[in-house]
This record gives sequence, C-alpha cells and structure tokens, in this order.
Amino acid sequence: KITDGRIEIEDNGLKYDDKLYFNISENPEIKVIIITADESDYLERIFTQPEFQLLKFQPDQIDFNKLNSANLIVLNEIDQVPSSLKNNLSAAKNNGASIIIIPSEDIQGYTQILNTFGFPAFTKKVTTERLITRILFDHPLFDNVFEKEIENFEYPKVLNSYNLGSANSILSYQDNQAFLAESNSVYVFTAALNHENSNFQNSPLIVPVFYQIGLTALKKNQLFYLTNRDDKIDIPAKLGQDQVLHIKNTVTDLIPQQQHYGNRTTIHTGNVELIAGNYEITSDKSVLGHISFNYSRTESNERFQDPTTYPKAKIYSTVDEYFQQINAATQITSLWKWFVIFALIFLAIEMLLIKFFK
Repeated sequence: KITDGRIEIEDNGLKYDDKLYFNISENPEIKVIIITADESDYLERIFTQPEFQLLKFQPDQIDFNKLNSANLIVLNEIDQVPSSLKNNLSAAKNNGASIIIIPSEDIQGYTQILNTFGFPAFTKKVTTERLITRILFDHPLFDNVFEKEIENFEYPKVLNSYNLGSANSILSYQDNQAFLAESNSVYVFTAALNHENSNFQNSPLIVPVFYQIGLTALKKNQLFYLTNRDDKIDIPAKLGQDQVLHIKNTVTDLIPQQQHYGNRTTIHTGNVELIAGNYEITSDKSVLGHISFNYSRTESNERFQDPTTYPKAKIYSTVDEYFQQINAATQITSLWKWFVIFALIFLAIEMLLIKFFK
C-alpha cells in the first residue's frame, strides 16, 4: 500500500509531464454468494481468496442479510426460484450487485426473474448437441484477457440448451444463438453447466469468464485517473441518506456526481474540474480512501509542423533523397569552379603565345 505517491523528474530541459501522482490501495475482497443445490465445487475453485470472499447457500437456507451486501450473486442450477429470493435479488441488483443465472433442466421458474432483469423468457428447448464457437472479443468483460482473437480452438459443447432472444451475446453457439448474454451486469447462461450436460467446466473459457465477471462486480481503483476524463470510481463505503463524498486535498474540496448503493458509492469525475495531484475521499471529515489524478500525457507526443505551410520549402520524401540532391549540387559547383580555372589558364597561355610569337 502506498498513499500519496509521487514520481518527479528533475531536469531543466523538461518542463512538462515531469510529475506523476499515484496511490496503491488495498483492494477490498469481492463478496460472492453462490446459491446452489449442486455439490460441484468448480465455482469455489475460481472465486478464491484474496480477491474474493465466498459464501455458499442451499436455496432454502439463504441468509438474506448477507445476500443484500454481496457484490456478485450466482444462481447455480436451482430448480425453483422462491418469491422471497426474487425480491431480494432485485433489491441486491438495485444496490449494485452483479448476478449470474445458470439455469437448471427445469426452466419454468426463471421467466419472471429474467423479465425482472430485462431479458425475455427462455423459448425453444434444443436437445441436439451445440458447439460454443463465437466469442465477442470487444466486450468489456474480455479487456486484456486475450492477446489476439482466436478463431480455431477446442469448442465446448452442450447437449441440452435453450434459445434466448437477446442481442447482447458474449458467447454464442454456431447458429448465433446466445450461450452467455449480458444486460446491465446480469449474466444469463442458456444451458446447465453440469458435467452431464456440458464440458464447459473443462474448457479454457470457464476461468476467464467467471473470474472476469467477479472482478468487474466491484471496480478496483486504478493507480491514477486523468483529469480530463469521466471515470466511474467505486468507493466501498456505506453512507447515510444525507451523507456525500468529497474529493479533497489542501487546496481543493469538491463534491462529484455520485450514486449510492447498499455497500458502495460510485463517483463520476466528469462534472468536476481537477488539477493533477493526490486527493482524499472523505465524508463527514472521515477519510475513506485516497485517489490520484494526472494530466493527460499528450504533451509528450511529438507534433511536427506541416511543411506545406511554407510555400518556399523544399520537401523530400526520404533522407537519402535529400543527401543525393545535396551531393549532386556539390558536384555541379565543383565542375563550375574547374571550368573557370581552366578558362583562366587557357587565357594566360593565349596571351603568352601572342606576346612571344607576334
């Protein structure tokens, strides 16, 4: 952990981009709750400490107090979704939680909860084998995950699945139907992931998919942010109804646009004018965290004058072309001098010949 860090270059010739402010904070654990009747532990092997704090409940033994404070909730192939769970999931979503829905073989209880989160109901059941062949690499979930777009890989498969009329597909079957869809931080699979129905648990895709969903459930603070950009920054603090967060240092005290959830507050920096430096996040004189802002580093970008703005300028396409023309001009100048010298010599010889042979 480093608070109010600063890197500075002392150079008389460098008067810009010479300071960098940063903070390295201790990232809080992301609270994950899995609701399942399944005994498999593949999710427990992904959501591990120190990044995650994991709790697991049976569908009829849920601690709703803990559910409402979770950052990520996973419904893992439960046959029935009780009304009490539906209501609490909706409340948790309003508090900023992300939700993963993995259906069971019986989908009758999922229609209402899908509609609540903006999805259509599952439709046609497909009982033939389907391959998962398409990845939406541009989705924010896969930022910095893949070095390049992969076209040929060992495709995972499912035996029984459902169609879901959603355009927000992250992973798709070969017929372009969604295998994993997302809307407003709610992720819906269209097939059960148990070993009897799918080999997705053994696929290389399973870890980056679930791990990235977990990481994005609570945005971790960066080393620094830019002063000229609108960033959304999560502050893990539960505030009272009349409390607000301040961005503050010795010369500045600003109240950014902010949105309160149950266990965190998201601030937006687009509506405040900041100067580069280190700041505290405060509420009622209590320091809740530290944050840093820097100017855009575009001052260091090389910018060259357009040569066409000078009408008498000679433009060369390459350095070699310039030196070739310079050398040719030098050679022409040398020949001119030799011609003058020889002309003077011949003139002198002619005058001597006239003088002595007249």
